[in-house]
Amino acid sequence: MTTFSYDPISADLGQFRLLTIQPGSWHAILECRLENAILGQKQFYEALSYTWGDANNKRPIILNGFSWHVTANLECALRHLRYEDKSRVMWIDALCINQNDMREKSEQIPKMWDIYASSKKVVAWLGLAGPDGDAAMEGIQHFGKRLSEVDEELPIVGISPDKLRQAGIQISNIAWGPIWTFLNRPYWRRIWVIQELATYEIGASAADDGDKVVIMCGTKSMSKFWIDGFCSFIVLASRWMANFIVDGNVQEPLRTIATLGAPSAVRMYLAYMNRPADLGFLLHLAPDFEATDPHDKVYALLGLATKEESSLIIPDYSKPIESVYIEIYRSLILFFKTLRYLLFNRVSYDGQGPSWIPCVTERISARPPWAPDIVQLKATAKVTLDIRFDDLVHHLAAKGIQIGFLDVIIGPNSQIQAPSALPGGSVSTAGPPQRAQPVNKLPSAINSQKFFYQLCAFGRTLPKNARECFWRALVMDFDLTDLDNRITPAPTHFEEEFEVLAGIRAMPANFEPDLPFQARCQHWSTSSKFLRNFVECTQNRCFFRTACNKMGLGPYDSKQGDVVVALFGAGRFLVLRPTFKGYELVGDAYIQGAADEEFLLAYSKGDDSDVKWFVIC
Repeated sequence: MTTFSYDPISADLGQFRLLTIQPGSWHAILECRLENAILGQKQFYEALSYTWGDANNKRPIILNGFSWHVTANLECALRHLRYEDKSRVMWIDALCINQNDMREKSEQIPKMWDIYASSKKVVAWLGLAGPDGDAAMEGIQHFGKRLSEVDEELPIVGISPDKLRQAGIQISNIAWGPIWTFLNRPYWRRIWVIQELATYEIGASAADDGDKVVIMCGTKSMSKFWIDGFCSFIVLASRWMANFIVDGNVQEPLRTIATLGAPSAVRMYLAYMNRPADLGFLLHLAPDFEATDPHDKVYALLGLATKEESSLIIPDYSKPIESVYIEIYRSLILFFKTLRYLLFNRVSYDGQGPSWIPCVTERISARPPWAPDIVQLKATAKVTLDIRFDDLVHHLAAKGIQIGFLDVIIGPNSQIQAPSALPGGSVSTAGPPQRAQPVNKLPSAINSQKFFYQLCAFGRTLPKNARECFWRALVMDFDLTDLDNRITPAPTHFEEEFEVLAGIRAMPANFEPDLPFQARCQHWSTSSKFLRNFVECTQNRCFFRTACNKMGLGPYDSKQGDVVVALFGAGRFLVLRPTFKGYELVGDAYIQGAADEEFLLAYSKGDDSDVKWFVIC
């Protein structure tokens, strides 16, 4: 049989293709038809969200009367989607876009957000049920329905096992293993899925017949509303992790989170829950996801970005990926006149290419910076940006002020788990010193605990007048406990909590006096807002003290001899590494007590003697 070939479509006319799946019995060969349509005109179609699967595992279908081959996963999806008695119109990227025509791909890719948004329904195909699919879907739906029947505010206000029991949910009865396997399926790691699912309105009701996005696994399906609700619960349980440690025992889902990490579906949920999003932040998330073509780790995110940002980028699959990133960041910096796109947390760098481009290729590994609404340096953000680009060697020169060289480095804190209770060695009490036992009975997060131990040891060497600056630096002088009401400066009771944790002072005699000592230690640790904020602020970060005695938190890759600077237009301190060519960018930083005006006082009065150019290679 002759092989199908694509006819060109007109981008100027707004054309795109729709696929009609012809009716047929289960075992009959799949017959489909491609036809041109005009985007924006009224038409009924569904859009498929799925993973291509193994490109070498192909199966035949009939397309417009000709032979064609698709991946086994797509063929399986088509077979499950086909009706026996009527046709079904769908948009499916692998068939509706000529994947061998780079020009057509560059024209059609920017339209994908509108294509999914204009569809009557998005069907998310996760593959065959397998051993975990049915149990996971039933568990997620049951959990969500029980929770929604009780109290809409329950997940927000200090979620805990007790509150779940009040809702009729026994967390020990939930099929955590199958659910985690289900939420870690390859589907949740595909970068295009973020945009495809973002057309769903988060927080919408779960009317059975009116869902915009339907999750389909084997022969079963459910509203994506329940997936979002469950992912939200996982996020909040992580946020309120202290509530899930009861009498020294780690409860679910914290036990599974600590053992296996957050599932891919949760990372995807966090990527699309707030939109439009800052493109720089989205690009930092890209390494967590997969794409066949590295260009897709940029172009798949454009539909989620602000219109101003996405309008600066024209997809071009013919360009080398390094050039794509350099052009993107250069355009964003110049158009918005800000260096906020340089704020990231570098983990490693192979020395090849510009260090100021947090590229998603393997040459540089980075994590997102802190939330954009905390630790801002408003003064530097307001100073007029003064930069120069060397397009030949891709150097970025920016004006700023040097704060100091990093002298003491502790860290990095490379684990997300909270440290064990009271890890400061022996604990001062009214009686003989005793050592607290770990609150986490899972395999210990050695790196995280060691980080906290070293900080406590360092804190005990400080004079009292420097200790306040130290503990405030560890929480960036914030109380982030209430998601909707961030408090700064941090409350003074954090000092007592820290000093008890560090073994500097005795635990108050009136704190849970009727409990055994070890239980008192555990309760102090798990109820500590200081410790909760410490975990929040120091994930994948280092503590540093400069040679001029400034204390703060820096990037994962911070090293002794690095320099912390305030670049005009950055809105946050940055750590740079001196090289023979200039500086490498290591990442963003926080300095305790460095008020906006302190280091800009002379400059604001017309004295620019401290201002210098920093050439970032």
